[in-house]
Amino acid sequence: MRVTKTLANEQIFDKCVKIYENLNDNNNEAEAKEKLLYLLNEIQDKALYPPILNHLIRQFGLYPYMNQATSILTDRFLLECFKTDIGESEPMVLHREQSRVLKRLLSNESLILSAPTSFGKSFIIDALIAMKKPKNILIIVPTISLLDEARRRLIRKFYNYNIITTTQQTNLRNNNIFIFSPERAVEYFPFINKENIKLDFFIVDEFYKISKEYENERFAPLQNAILKYTGISNQRYYICPNIDKIKNENSILCKGMEFECLNFNTVFIHINKCYKDEDFKKEEKILEIIKKDEKTLVYTQSQSNIKKVCEILVENAIIENSNALLENFAKWLSKHYGEHYLNDTLKISVGIHHGKLHRCLSQLQVRLFEEKDLLKTIVSTSSLIEGVNIPAKNLILWDKKMEQKI
Repeated sequence: MRVTKTLANEQIFDKCVKIYENLNDNNNEAEAKEKLLYLLNEIQDKALYPPILNHLIRQFGLYPYMNQATSILTDRFLLECFKTDIGESEPMVLHREQSRVLKRLLSNESLILSAPTSFGKSFIIDALIAMKKPKNILIIVPTISLLDEARRRLIRKFYNYNIITTTQQTNLRNNNIFIFSPERAVEYFPFINKENIKLDFFIVDEFYKISKEYENERFAPLQNAILKYTGISNQRYYICPNIDKIKNENSILCKGMEFECLNFNTVFIHINKCYKDEDFKKEEKILEIIKKDEKTLVYTQSQSNIKKVCEILVENAIIENSNALLENFAKWLSKHYGEHYLNDTLKISVGIHHGKLHRCLSQLQVRLFEEKDLLKTIVSTSSLIEGVNIPAKNLILWDKKMEQKI
C-alpha cells in the first residue's frame, strides 16, 4: 500500500510563494501553471487547500480546482459567477476560457475552437443545450467509440431529448439530438431534408480531419456532411485539438465562422519516450512507472508490440491485492473467448486496446480504466487516440512512430 505524504500548511504556503515569484519574474505562465498542477497533485485533498492556494488557482483561471469552503469571500463570489448549468443535478464551475467561449456561443456566434484535449469542450456543448434549450442539434464525431461516449453522456443528462445515433431512427420528437459519424450524417441527410428539419446547433468534433492529410480516411464524408448541413444550420461550433490556424478559413466549409485558438491546459501529463532507450532500459523504465500505481497509457505501433509489453509486465508483476472483479472478467474471457494473454494481464490490472479486438471488450476495458481501483494501465495501438477521452497521469511511447501520431 502506498503512503501519501501530507504537506504542512507552511510548506504549501512556501510553494505558492515560489510559484508567484516564478510567474512574476519570468512572466512564464505555462511553467508556473505546471508547477501549480504538480502542487495540487501533491496535496490531492481539496479540504487541505489554504486561502492562498485557492487565490493562486484563481490567478490561472482554473476555477473548478478551487475549494469554495476554504476560499476568501471575493474568491467564493467569483466561483458563484462561473457556475453553469450543464444538465447535471448541480451546476458546474467552468474555467476562465470555457466561460469565454460559452459566452460567445450564447451570443449566437459560430466558432471554430482549437484547444487542448483537457480543455473541457464537452462541458460547453452540454451548457449550450441546458441553457439555450434548442430543438434540434447535430453532433458529428469521428469514431463509433466517441459516438457511444457522447450518447451515454447526453442521455443521462437530457432525458427530455430524443437521442438519435443510427440512420434507421426516424421517430422524431419536438427535441432531438442527432449524434452521427460523418458517414451516417451523409446517409441521414435525405430524411432530414425531406422532413424540412432545421438545426439550431451543428457541432463537428475533430474538425481538423477536414484537412487533405486525411483524404484517404474520413476527409470526403466529413467534407460532404459539412457541405450538406451548413445550409440548414442556424449556428455552428467546430472543435479541434491544438492547431495554429485554419489553412482554408475562407472556404465555404468555414464561411461565417470565427477561429479561436486557445492554448489553455488544465492538466499536466508525463510523456515518457521509452523508445529512445535501449531495450533493457525500456523495460526498466516502464516497470518503474507502472509500479507507481498510477493511471498509465502505453502506446505501441502494433499488436505484436502490445503482446510484448504485456509479457514484460506479467513476468515482472508484483501483485499485493488481487481484484475479484478483474479475476472474474479473466475467467469469463477464458470460457467464452478462449486462452489469450489478456486473461493474464487483467489479473495484474492491465488492459489492452487495438482495432481488431472485439468492440465490446475494448469499451468494457475503457470503462474499467475510468474506475479508480480497477484497471491501472492500458497498452494500446493508435486505436485509443481517437476513441475516447480517458484520464491518465502517465503516457508512455513505446515506439518512435507513435510520437508522430500523438
